[in-house]
Amino acid sequence: MKISVIVPAFNEEKFIARALRKIKAATGAFSLLGWESEIIVCDNNSTDRTAEKARAAGATVVFEPVNQISRARNTGAAAATGDWLVFVDADSYPSRELFADLASVIQSGRCLGGGAVVAMDRAIGWTGVFIRNGPRDRLDGGFHPRLERDQPDKTLGGRLVCLL
Repeated sequence: MKISVIVPAFNEEKFIARALRKIKAATGAFSLLGWESEIIVCDNNSTDRTAEKARAAGATVVFEPVNQISRARNTGAAAATGDWLVFVDADSYPSRELFADLASVIQSGRCLGGGAVVAMDRAIGWTGVFIRNGPRDRLDGGFHPRLERDQPDKTLGGRLVCLL
């Protein structure tokens, strides 16, 4: 089994290195099962050092010139070689436990795709208009959604997909 983690990114130089460290650590859940994984960052025409930092962190980097998240995801998916595609935003920090839960769902054989409930660590800027936060563990500033659980509910084309 091989899992491709695809990270669409536009001007994420502030967050991409930490996100990739967290994603790499989370893929340890797959390694424990003897599964392979790869991390692909799709640079969506960034004007900062997103691609450079992603390469330095060991990710495979592909380029999508049209600024559109769906195109970035599709370009990343086209470069992927995994049996399952997992899409994670460039400012998200998935846990090893989340990926272990995902692996369990994959092993069950009853899921073609899924999604995740996202909880904000705290409201910043305009997000405060929409989000009322309860007590949460805080991260170091910025927009950092925390992925809480897998919800199998989506499919995409002929490939197996999980949206996180």
